Amino acid sequence: MIKIYTKIAKIVIVIVLLIVTYIGLAYKFPNLNFLSRKEISIKDTKLVVEESKKIAKLFSARYYSEIAIDSSKFIISEKIDLTNSILSLSKSSYKDSLETKIVLIAKGNSYASNDLNKIKIIKTPKKESCHLILPRAEITNTVINPSDFSIFFDGGNWSEKEVQQVKQRAVTKIKLLALKNGILERANERTSKLLTGFLKSAAYKDIVIEFE
Repeated sequence: MIKIYTKIAKIVIVIVLLIVTYIGLAYKFPNLNFLSRKEISIKDTKLVVEESKKIAKLFSARYYSEIAIDSSKFIISEKIDLTNSILSLSKSSYKDSLETKIVLIAKGNSYASNDLNKIKIIKTPKKESCHLILPRAEITNTVINPSDFSIFFDGGNWSEKEVQQVKQRAVTKIKLLALKNGILERANERTSKLLTGFLKSAAYKDIVIEFE
C-alpha cells in the first residue's frame, strides 16, 4: 500500500514540475502560450541585430585537454682532470655536460567565439525574412590556471623563468589541439543555431546565416 502511495506521489511531483516548467517557458517566450490570442509581430531587423550585439562575443565553443609537456637542457660544467693534473704537476680541467629534464602536466580550456559586433545585415524583400553575415569564429582565449599545473618530473636546475617558458608551450599546445579537433567549426555551428532560435522567437521564418 505504501508503494502505491509513493508511486502516486512521484507522478504528482512530475506533473507539477512539467506545469511549472511550461509556465516559465510561456512567460519567457509568449509565443509558446497557446492561451494567448496576441498576434505574433516581427521586430525590426536592425533592432533584433542590435539586441543580439549586446551579447558581444558569444563564447560558443570550449575545448578541454589534459596534456604532458616536457623540456630538456644540457648543463655544462668544468671538472678537474685529476690524472693529467698529477702527471703534469699542474691543474688540468675539462668540460662536462649533464642533461636535465622537466615534465609538467597541464589541464586547460580553449575558447572560440564569433564577434557579433561585426554582423552584417543583407536587405531582403520579405518582412519575415532575415539574412545575416557573420565573421568566422576565432579562438579568443586559452586558459590554464596556476593550480592546473603539476610537476610530474623535475631533474633539477630549472629556474622560474625556464619553467614559465615550458608552461607557455603548454598553452600553445592546447590551442593547437583545439584547432585540430574542430573547435572553430563547432563554434560556427553553435552560433548559427543560437541566432536562428533567437530570430525565430522574434517571428522570422526565412532565416539565412552565412559566415565570411
